[in-house]
Amino acid sequence: MFGFLIIFEPFSVFEYLLVSKFTASAGFGAITLFFNLVFFFGWNQWFIRKYEYKWTTWKQLLSIFIHVSIIALANVWYTKLIFSPEANQGFTLLERFGQALFYSHSIAFMPVMFMLTYTELRLSNVHSEQSKDFFPNQNVEREIQVVQIKIENSTSVISLSSDNFKFAKASGNYVEFFYSTDGKLVKDLQRLTLSSFEKQIANSALNVMKTHRSYVVNLDAIEDVKGNAQGFLLKLYGTEEQVPVSRNNINDFNVLMKG
Repeated sequence: MFGFLIIFEPFSVFEYLLVSKFTASAGFGAITLFFNLVFFFGWNQWFIRKYEYKWTTWKQLLSIFIHVSIIALANVWYTKLIFSPEANQGFTLLERFGQALFYSHSIAFMPVMFMLTYTELRLSNVHSEQSKDFFPNQNVEREIQVVQIKIENSTSVISLSSDNFKFAKASGNYVEFFYSTDGKLVKDLQRLTLSSFEKQIANSALNVMKTHRSYVVNLDAIEDVKGNAQGFLLKLYGTEEQVPVSRNNINDFNVLMKG
């Protein structure tokens, strides 16, 4: 920001200055640097962890838009200190904020596009390379394990076995169980929370993992692993749905898959 303002002096930004061009640019640069540090190491990381697999490019863009808008608001306050009153004559506070938004987003546009493109490509390449290391060996004979799952507020139970269970997906206060029967994929909706399901299988012999806050997967049912910017996508035998492995769970997934 400092170098950009010094060299290009965009939008007649240095008219009516009460301080030197160097001091003004250093101030704008310091504001940008401070909020960038807060953004990259603070609240943006919190949002990424909160949304996990649902952290998409448009959410990243929204996050950056809010971030740049905060910088614009800080710049409005800063300009009151370094510009003469004539600079803001005839403009309301809202109009000055609108101008600051325009200036800040215009200057940030190219760096933001570069950062997004670089980040998406880097993560996609990293996860794609990692996914090549997984070669599920379906030829290994394993003893079939069966676990009984109790349904909430009911005396009924369902049986899940390691040879037909694919994955479970949270759906509000319900869980969708996907398993194969007679060569066909069955979806069984049961009144049960995913956390309750996790507790019931915690000490079982099923080779399962919670790969995402909404998914529990039978690792023995994995046919293929693909990498993208958000993490991994799992293709399970006999299913069409791609099951995500969120960024936060990649390390644990790597350990379990590579044994």
